[in-house]
Amino acid sequence: MHPPVRELELKTPGGVLRGITNGNTAGHSLLALHGWQDNAGTFLPLLPHFSAFHFVAIDLPGHGWSDWRQDSDYAFYRWVLDGFAAADALHWESFSLLGHSMGAGISSLMAGANPERIQKLALIEGLGPLSTPPDKAPGLFRDRFAALAKGKMAAFRPVSSMEDAITRRVGPGKLLETESARILMKRGLRETPTGLKFSHDPLLRLPSAVRFSEEHVLAFLKEIQAPTVLIRARSGWPVDAEKMRVRIDAVSNCELVEVEGKHHVHLDAPLSVASTLLKHLSP
Repeated sequence: MHPPVRELELKTPGGVLRGITNGNTAGHSLLALHGWQDNAGTFLPLLPHFSAFHFVAIDLPGHGWSDWRQDSDYAFYRWVLDGFAAADALHWESFSLLGHSMGAGISSLMAGANPERIQKLALIEGLGPLSTPPDKAPGLFRDRFAALAKGKMAAFRPVSSMEDAITRRVGPGKLLETESARILMKRGLRETPTGLKFSHDPLLRLPSAVRFSEEHVLAFLKEIQAPTVLIRARSGWPVDAEKMRVRIDAVSNCELVEVEGKHHVHLDAPLSVASTLLKHLSP
């Protein structure tokens, strides 16, 4: 039998992080990080396959049921600090990482920033964060502060029901399967005195004030020592093929595995993804 899914709460310097775990503290330590505006629920379909692991998936700050940032600053580098803060709260000196999309970008930087702590690295639909040329940096600042000045911090329009939330999360392009959206929305909504609301912070949608340059990203990738697997979905998020090739080549031990599916392939088709992950992550 698979261990039951348990709720988790971790107190960190940046606030309380909540998430899910299988509670198998004797297993191999594996920290899972989700994508932008998603939550720990994105890994629920994979969790039954990892009963031999101490599997922990957190809601990053501003996502799911974790605290929002008091200073409203969601600069990318801070996610790296959050990842290590979660591991510290779990008393993990070394551990493996599993990341999807934004979570894959965070995991990449964590593995490059502190390579001696990361045993193995598994990435789904992402290797490193978005980058911006240095000459575009002033424009990022202007866009950020212009958005703040125009009051683009308004809360999401009300959610009438779970089905309404699912429809909106799937979107007109149906980039996410309906049942996958349903899984995400179980942690993606909050009940408030005025009704249902999305649980992630609307400020996440503001333009970033600062991004790494591509040279910064490559510097982190070159420091990765952990054996790495990158799972790409054939109908996944569009990327610059040449830039991605250079990023993959920058990692000393990186295997690329392509699977059928869309950006949330681990949610939509967990069996195919789980087999690759277990082959790579198992001790």
